[in-house]
Amino acid sequence: YIYQAMHMALSTLRDAAEGAHLLGCSCPLGSAIGFCDSVRVSADTAPQWLAGVPWDRTNLPPARNALRNSLVRQALHRRWFLTNTDCLILRDCSLSPAQVCGAVAVAGLCGGLVFVSENMKGISADRRALLQRLFPVGLVRGGTVLLD
Repeated sequence: YIYQAMHMALSTLRDAAEGAHLLGCSCPLGSAIGFCDSVRVSADTAPQWLAGVPWDRTNLPPARNALRNSLVRQALHRRWFLTNTDCLILRDCSLSPAQVCGAVAVAGLCGGLVFVSENMKGISADRRALLQRLFPVGLVRGGTVLLD
């Protein structure tokens, strides 16, 4: 019954969103095929590397889990839908510079959608420079990328 309910829900959304780009977040991957244009393929990200509980090392939202899931599911990109690795966290937080650099690298390597939901005025110049590497001049199509 769950599969049929998800199928009906996504079918209804697809029909209602005619011509729109449909992004599935926390959507079962198999259910999204044919309905969603893009799907977030990772756990939620968070401004810490490890989960606060020892019993869940795969599903809770620390950055490590989001990056691992994105890499494992990268093969789905452009086969079933465009993939999304969840938002990049660039602000000062408990993530080390190497972990932030790794998150940016994974987003670039996976080739999918990249979202940043930070106030860019509060992001340090070195972290903005990391992000800018994902958007080389001449490769941006269909829109403007503002980094300041």
